[in-house]
Amino acid sequence: MIEKLNKAFDAALRDRDIADSLRQSGNIPSGGNAGDFQRIIDEESRNNRAIIQQAGLAAK
Repeated sequence: MIEKLNKAFDAALRDRDIADSLRQSGNIPSGGNAGDFQRIIDEESRNNRAIIQQAGLAAK
């Protein structure tokens, strides 16, 4: 199921109108697999560690 959703999202992100709409709203459209997404989350967590700790956020 995850792979099927991933393929659908990747296809949608290749659509110029969808990608442009995402960019206009301040997002960076990028595809990839679950591992790619985890690496992004890990990097963002490291980069924003102080904010995360200050807000008292934690993974469940």
